[in-house]
Amino acid sequence: MRLTNSSSTIHSAIESDILSSTRQRQSKKDEAIRKKIEQELSRKRSNPTRIRQTKKIAGTVSALRPAQALTLKENILVIEAAQLMAAKRSDCVLVVDDEEHLNGIFTAKDLAYRVVADNLDARSTTVSDIMTRNPMCVTADTCAQDALNLMVSRGFRHLPVCNEEGDIFGLLDITKCIYEALHKMEKAYGSSRKLYDALEGVEREWANSPVQLVQYMETLKDKMSCPDLTSVLTHHEPVQVSLKTQVREVAKLMKEYHTTAVLVMDHNGLAGIFTSKDIVLRVIAAGLAPDSCSVVRVMTPHPDTALPSTSILDALKKMHDGHYLNLPVLDEDKNLVGLIDVLRLTYATLEQINSIEGNQGAKFWHSIAFSENESILSDPLSQAPPSTYPELTSSNSSTEHESTASIVTNTFSFKFNYSNKTHRFRHEINNFAMLLETIQQKTEQPVTVAYLDDENDQVLMTCDSDLMDSVQIAKNAGLDRVKLIVKRHIKQNPMTEQRSIVKQEKRNTITIPHDVILPAAITFLGVVILSVFTISKSK
Repeated sequence: MRLTNSSSTIHSAIESDILSSTRQRQSKKDEAIRKKIEQELSRKRSNPTRIRQTKKIAGTVSALRPAQALTLKENILVIEAAQLMAAKRSDCVLVVDDEEHLNGIFTAKDLAYRVVADNLDARSTTVSDIMTRNPMCVTADTCAQDALNLMVSRGFRHLPVCNEEGDIFGLLDITKCIYEALHKMEKAYGSSRKLYDALEGVEREWANSPVQLVQYMETLKDKMSCPDLTSVLTHHEPVQVSLKTQVREVAKLMKEYHTTAVLVMDHNGLAGIFTSKDIVLRVIAAGLAPDSCSVVRVMTPHPDTALPSTSILDALKKMHDGHYLNLPVLDEDKNLVGLIDVLRLTYATLEQINSIEGNQGAKFWHSIAFSENESILSDPLSQAPPSTYPELTSSNSSTEHESTASIVTNTFSFKFNYSNKTHRFRHEINNFAMLLETIQQKTEQPVTVAYLDDENDQVLMTCDSDLMDSVQIAKNAGLDRVKLIVKRHIKQNPMTEQRSIVKQEKRNTITIPHDVILPAAITFLGVVILSVFTISKSK
């Protein structure tokens, strides 16, 4: 028996070394590509540009430490843009016109979808042909919570930041904002875990407690628990390709299934992963032809994986430490369960923060500015190294942006149960069509949406005014979210009224102010422990 266990351990260690070795070889290839490109670009450098320093203000976008933006002229070729993105390790580029005004934005995803998948030639296509024009912006003094809510509701990962005069200040990456907060969240969940364990012990002692007390304890436990990956996995299977699939075909599959990553499979299971970032660095920037390059040449072999039981926080830490954006999920038997991307985990984490903090979630981001831990991913702009090229302009040059978008606090939290699964998200309060689309993406089938009014009647939601009414009712009741009733859509007779009211029994709902949850829990726990001790001593 010992011999068998020893052999198994040795086999696992050898297998781990082999997997690590293959990833290291791919990493060395990536660095070789970047080094070659950097040498070519170094000959084009112009005189350094003075970097604008901006004071960080707690609770604002500036405190989130926006990264220095990579900016390009709109007439640059896609292949040159890809090379600059590879050299600078950038996923996103801001495009400026001849007058240095912000004119557009494009990402690695755009290069995969709009160039490779659409059969365009990177050597003759300019970035103006594939960029998203007139992107939305925020100012450096915008409330951090409002900016993050905007990014979640609109599905943005990147958001340009401008100052009061309209100059480009930097670029906000929502995933890096979460990485900034990892240490703080880890400490918070560590403290919550101890209280959570204590509550479970008390719950066993008081098994016959009143319903209200049980509900109170369940609410506390729900607030303090960190969700695992099963809470964000969808029913959709990840896109899978074989080792010999051509890159062009892979890009088309990415576009068709609205993803930026595919899993490469062989007869033994998961062999590798290939993403839109790999298309930029290993295909376009390297000068390879997508039609004749098989994915096995440019994939990341034997990627890291996670179990479904892995917490969202641990998964984010794993992705942060490994410097990747997608994580395959396998069960104990190495069967494929799903594929998680960093953006989905980020949204789930933001929702958890908002759930704990309520509508005062800005307090969490206010405290980030006072963290002693400096970012290892996006340094403050005052420390960013100056690097400019004839076709590459400094993001901090004095530009005048004529249409900087303003931010309005118009989002709220929503929650619903469907097919034995709970969904939480944050969304705009005045766009029912987009809300319905978001819900149907989660349920993967047509649905109807309703809410409970102030008389506990079920009201069918059909328009923007219904949506705004539901939010107002929740706010008046002191709730931090709207609980939606989502049902599968069944076609009705055209004469059926659009709005139907169905009487429903009132629930015993206990509303707990967010600012007193932890103190109340600690006080309650102390009283319970003292009571149990007194009773046991009297016996």
